[in-house]
Amino acid sequence: MVMRAYFFLQYWKTFINKAHLEVSAKWYSYMRSFISLQSYNIFTSLTESLILLIIAHRDYCSNYPLLLWEHGTEVLEHVFGIARQLVPDFTTYKFFKVL
Repeated sequence: MVMRAYFFLQYWKTFINKAHLEVSAKWYSYMRSFISLQSYNIFTSLTESLILLIIAHRDYCSNYPLLLWEHGTEVLEHVFGIARQLVPDFTTYKFFKVL
């Protein structure tokens, strides 16, 4: 499913580019017929990251099931919460100093 999303994004962008050049520059432009380039970059990065996570899990943790909901930001939220308890208004420098 991830590969399908990745290839769909690539194919869609290529189609819009070809249609822009061959059919009509007015109707087939990135602004009119495509998502924003920032969103495209974000979705591409997400799909590539998920593919890399699956490959890394296959290579290094094949004895355990891949539970995607376990790979989130909850741990980071707890770390920052504890850091704010120690230093209420911390900077990056203070954060690394505490660690």
